[in-house]
Amino acid sequence: MQNFRRSGFPQTVNRVSTVFPQLYPQARVLKLCDLLRNLPLFHTTTNTVYSYSLMRTAVAERRQIAILFARQDSVYKDFPDCDVWDIDRDARLWPGGSPIVAHPPCAQWSRLYRFARVDEAEKALAPWAIAQVRKFGGVLEHPYKSRLWKELSLPLGNKRDEYGGFTVAMPQWWFGHPANKATWFYICGVDPAQLPPVPLKLGTPDKCVSPSVGQRGLKEMKKTERTRTHLAMAEWLVSTARLCSTPQIAQR
Repeated sequence: MQNFRRSGFPQTVNRVSTVFPQLYPQARVLKLCDLLRNLPLFHTTTNTVYSYSLMRTAVAERRQIAILFARQDSVYKDFPDCDVWDIDRDARLWPGGSPIVAHPPCAQWSRLYRFARVDEAEKALAPWAIAQVRKFGGVLEHPYKSRLWKELSLPLGNKRDEYGGFTVAMPQWWFGHPANKATWFYICGVDPAQLPPVPLKLGTPDKCVSPSVGQRGLKEMKKTERTRTHLAMAEWLVSTARLCSTPQIAQR
């Protein structure tokens, strides 16, 4: 990997994409990488053949990512090359053009939707965000068993939809959240085998999002804690989005 970086190839790709953004945007370069998936790309002085995946990752490192529906105190605001849209900017005004990480409001879609305040405009944000993920690539985060999956027939398990989208299920506790917080992630524009590593964590959390069977004795979290995206989780989501290309069906 060190020789790969010294070769200057990643810098060359980024320079071409910067000087000729219309002709050679990084999204198109990533698609070229996909076409070359099975070919040796180049040799270093030590005759080591570097694979498609390393080339693709190096190109992706500099891509700008849009963060939609972020908190005002979002950790994403400290990330380079992240265009963060919080409540002050109104994510619905985002012009498009890059992969996204979306955290749309989930209260009316969660298993506790009966306790949520009815707001049709807010409820419509999640389906809108799914449409953006399918159009530009990226990842959407929502609670485990979100009713959004049934509403839009989103895939679960090993299934993929017509956009190439799939769902990853894992607890945010693995990424530093104080509660288990089981979560579904809908992802478009990248193959599951190319996803960044996940930090598996064993043990029992100290807190819970809400008291339920099997979680008795755990301290209930405050509302402000529940919606916070922790640093490791944000890093994984951004890394995932940077690997995403525009889903093929969106180009037809």
